Amino acid sequence: AGQRFIAISDFMWMGEICTELRAKLGDKAAKVPTRQMPDVMLRLMAVVDKSVRNLTPLLGRKNLYTSARAQSVLGWKPRSPQITVTDCGASLIEHGVV
Repeated sequence: AGQRFIAISDFMWMGEICTELRAKLGDKAAKVPTRQMPDVMLRLMAVVDKSVRNLTPLLGRKNLYTSARAQSVLGWKPRSPQITVTDCGASLIEHGVV
């Protein structure tokens, strides 16, 4: 009681998420962007736009978390991020959100 658990499996970059959606959802995900802005371009934009400046420290940063405690204490098994992303995208389409 009173414990908190992280429910996550693996890290995915935004580009990987977009690629996964396009691959698995086909025409339904036709508007999902696959082009990426180079980091150097974002850094140049940050010189002019203060709102972008807050993003530059996050460039290339990979946040790693572990769900080991949830797995050992609760016996919980995470789903792959690819399946989770695809299911979430399909659900958003099904409910008319996108």
